[in-house]
Amino acid sequence: MDKQINHIIVLCVDVSNVPEACHLSGSVDPFLHIHLVYNLSELLKILETVIPKLIIVYVVGKSEAFSTYLNALRKEMRLDTIPIYVYSSLPTREEIKVLMG
Repeated sequence: MDKQINHIIVLCVDVSNVPEACHLSGSVDPFLHIHLVYNLSELLKILETVIPKLIIVYVVGKSEAFSTYLNALRKEMRLDTIPIYVYSSLPTREEIKVLMG
């Protein structure tokens, strides 16, 4: 039986955190694809073709964009059944495996 590929979207609120977030896309699971996005419009564009198992919003420190993004995500009907987790430090590969169930 073929195993289905699961998708996670990681929204990096601060672009300076992108290099750190790139480490997430390493081999957590061969059937897991992690999409790194840097703003809300990129996230919404990916949602046109992919339904992720979960979304991680990665924010360090205070950010006005963070509250704007969360408000916009809450209003997006396509996300009603997708868990959204907010992290101030990147989750480990083990934490991602737990989140994926």
